Amino acid sequence: MPISLDGSGLINGLELPTDSIQPGLVHINTTTFSSVSIFNLDNVFSSIYDSYRIILSASQTQSAGSAIRIKFRANGNTISSNYGFSYINSTTSSAVGGLTSYDNWDIGAFGSGNFGQSTVEIGGPFLLGQTTGTSMSGNYINQSSLYIRGLHQTDPTSFDGFSTYVQSGTITGTVRVYGYRNSQ
Repeated sequence: MPISLDGSGLINGLELPTDSIQPGLVHINTTTFSSVSIFNLDNVFSSIYDSYRIILSASQTQSAGSAIRIKFRANGNTISSNYGFSYINSTTSSAVGGLTSYDNWDIGAFGSGNFGQSTVEIGGPFLLGQTTGTSMSGNYINQSSLYIRGLHQTDPTSFDGFSTYVQSGTITGTVRVYGYRNSQ
């Protein structure tokens, strides 16, 4: 029997199958921050979802080139090794690949007073990280460039959160975390 959010079986006169009211992308957390150099989000990754989306919308107080960075966290501790990445920069038409042995990932650089957005897709931070590592793909757009990145983290750890910080200056904005519902 079709169900609805109000239990009547109808949504605006339209019958929906049970599965259609369960969204594929589920909101987990929204955090707003103002004039900080670092913020941590713990307990946002779990065994409930295999893959996640993070959307960072922010502005910076520091000049262009001050990177916004991310590191994974586990049990309240920030992991600062085994990060690698490749990227493409639309401004310089450059592609850089196979960079390894870093202590973080860059996910943005919006420039002083400019607004930017970074979207990151994360595969398996909680489950896969235990055995095969975690992958991330993402892009960010600032006032003059588009960056596309592929990232990996090889630490065999079950990550439950992340830390975001700026290379210098402060950041103001909102970060949203979503989980992709596993098919049934």
